Amino acid sequence: MKHLITKSGAAALALCALTQSQMAMAQSCISEEDLSSAVRYSMPAIVSAVSGECSAELPADGFFATQSNAFLAPYVAQQDANWPGTLRVIKSFGSNDESPIDTAMFDALPESALRPFVDAIITTMLAKEIKPDQCGKIERGMELIAPLPPENIGGLIGFVVSMVEDGRAKEGKTRMLCTDSAAE
Repeated sequence: MKHLITKSGAAALALCALTQSQMAMAQSCISEEDLSSAVRYSMPAIVSAVSGECSAELPADGFFATQSNAFLAPYVAQQDANWPGTLRVIKSFGSNDESPIDTAMFDALPESALRPFVDAIITTMLAKEIKPDQCGKIERGMELIAPLPPENIGGLIGFVVSMVEDGRAKEGKTRMLCTDSAAE
């Protein structure tokens, strides 16, 4: 399940790229609350990526085939509320001259055009990361977290990423998440 949480968290964090190097490029930190919002916002795109990449690998009577719509319903219902935090996460990656994210483009696009664009980027970037031999494990992980409300899943991933960040900070590596004092 840790692998699924890490993969889901990475998808939300790196909406335009799923690599540590781009995370390290962010000059401004991301709050754990915004990360949690981004995870909740991104869950439909995450499930879409997994479903698309794993359709040949997963059983027709498995979780994705039979329960993914019910699992996603609360996430879809909360996307509008989670969009502002998600957009802040995206823009934090664009705060560096080396970043592939052009925040001016995000500012110029109307929200009606921006959100589908972001959804497509999340789906595409995550789909590139999924390997066929991971599909069964990802499905099992999703089935295990499915009973949790979206707030708990977003919070859990934020917590796990925060713990990983604490370890990275002890190694002298750049933090992506704000510390409590930096977030205020």
